[in-house]
Amino acid sequence: MLKQAVSGAALLLSIASTAQAGILLERVTLPGETLPQNYITKKCFVLDTGQMVKQYQLQGLVSKQVIPLQLSKATIKSAIDLAATGTITSKNIAVDGPTITYRAYRIGADGKLTAVMLYQENGGSGKEYNNNSFDAKILRNFIDQNCGD
Repeated sequence: MLKQAVSGAALLLSIASTAQAGILLERVTLPGETLPQNYITKKCFVLDTGQMVKQYQLQGLVSKQVIPLQLSKATIKSAIDLAATGTITSKNIAVDGPTITYRAYRIGADGKLTAVMLYQENGGSGKEYNNNSFDAKILRNFIDQNCGD
């Protein structure tokens, strides 16, 4: 499989929107090639307020569930900082599949909110991006454990 390193230590993306400010971790799932009546968008966020938000959307129908969590915020933020030092590798995957994105967010030394790419399987582009950091995998597992499907 083709693997290549993406420039930069961890593909930090500057986030201009302050809407992301309270999010520590997120997973967003978009379906692949499917009929409009089956195009369900799933989002799950872990907030620094100690809440998890699950949101589903289908053709304008939206459901949202807010679940209280007891978080070890300092440990999560430390893991995010360590994940930010990882290297992003990519490889080709099948197209027309779903797109699943895992990100973490942190405030940099400059005060700007940045996204740390943990993993993305992009069925639209046919690329998989993986942060090779040990902590990136831990954060993905933590997201999956709390967010479920």
